[in-house]
Amino acid sequence: MYVIGKGGFGTVYHAYWPLKKKCTAFKSTCKFGGKREIQVLNYFNNLGKLNPNENKYVAEMYGYVELKEKIVIALELGQNNLRGYYLKNILKSNNRYLFSTKLLKGAAKALEQFHKHGIHLDIKADNFIISQEQNEGDN
Repeated sequence: MYVIGKGGFGTVYHAYWPLKKKCTAFKSTCKFGGKREIQVLNYFNNLGKLNPNENKYVAEMYGYVELKEKIVIALELGQNNLRGYYLKNILKSNNRYLFSTKLLKGAAKALEQFHKHGIHLDIKADNFIISQEQNEGDN
């Protein structure tokens, strides 16, 4: 397990979950912020069961555990965040305009989808993850 992100609301780790046999993002956060985040993620998980397109751009929550002073949330692990994807793919591309436009459209769709149902309090490039599906041209 190693740190892949830090912010005002907690620390995110890359971890392997043996029971699920997959890599996940484990987010360690304070109880107050964590409880609210769990409510929002549960809402999107349930919304996705009714209509898969309604949570298409929100990371799936696999589960969580409440500890004495914090909450740990197991989340879908994206391939890269927006900043990493930009540095790795777009700066090396011959067609930066096309890739940048695609990336910004995907970020806008994610914000639009999320803000239909809630408010994200920590919008920054590191908090946008690129899934394999989006990387292959889903935007």
